[in-house]
Amino acid sequence: GGGVIIFLLETKNQVKNLNKLSKNSKIKFKSFPYRTWTGRFFDILLFSLHECSTFVALDDKLDFLRKKEVKFIKKFIDSFQKKPQKNSKKNLLYELVQNIQGLEPLGNLASKAKTFDQARAFLTFAEAVVSKKNFYTIILTSARGRGKSAVLGLSSASAIAYGCGNIFVTSPHPENLHSFFAFLFIGFRQMNYKENLDYEIIQNTKFKFIEKIRISSTHRQEISFVFPHEIKEKKNQIELLIIEEAAAIPEEDFKTLLGPYNIFISSTNSGYEGSGRTLCVKML
Repeated sequence: GGGVIIFLLETKNQVKNLNKLSKNSKIKFKSFPYRTWTGRFFDILLFSLHECSTFVALDDKLDFLRKKEVKFIKKFIDSFQKKPQKNSKKNLLYELVQNIQGLEPLGNLASKAKTFDQARAFLTFAEAVVSKKNFYTIILTSARGRGKSAVLGLSSASAIAYGCGNIFVTSPHPENLHSFFAFLFIGFRQMNYKENLDYEIIQNTKFKFIEKIRISSTHRQEISFVFPHEIKEKKNQIELLIIEEAAAIPEEDFKTLLGPYNIFISSTNSGYEGSGRTLCVKML
């Protein structure tokens, strides 16, 4: 949809230095826990305007600005692209995916990772699935929106490919699992699984969430959602337990989730579910 972005600036020349405004304004927000800040809002905004072909720029008198007066956007983009890239993780991601292309289904599944850290976390989970000698508890923490659920979804698809029969997924609320199931199905497509042919989705008709997935491609396998307080009744069935947003689970319930099976845990350590300090300090 459309909209209006209004900049309250003292002079018109400040428009040319929008990307520097965030660096100046953030100084007064420095606090003890966060001494280092990186201003990205205006950078992302300028990139968005550069890609948008339908925006117009007006001055304080609502007159159209000439093209040369908004060329600072293109200059910013050009200067950013010319900067030497200190982070070569994109190259590392490409090399990693290329190196495991022959290891199917890991190669196809890892190709859906967007960052090197995602691919590395996915391979860590997959290694635990392949190993049959020990039970592993693996914890993945990060800030909100870094792709933890995507990694768990792809890792669950690899667990199905390697023959894991009973996978249980738990979370404080089923709504936390939208991204998890989305990437689980992406993983199934990468493995050429077809809905209603290789797997079946069973919905909870009352609360409208995915309750169970039955896979019949090679043998009978199931991925089931259960609430944290129900896990203790299912412990003798679990081969792999996936815990989403563990920081939001009460400490008493969290301790009952542990058992003799592989456990994959993900949680936001700062963000809308809380700081995650209880999970990191007390439980881990």
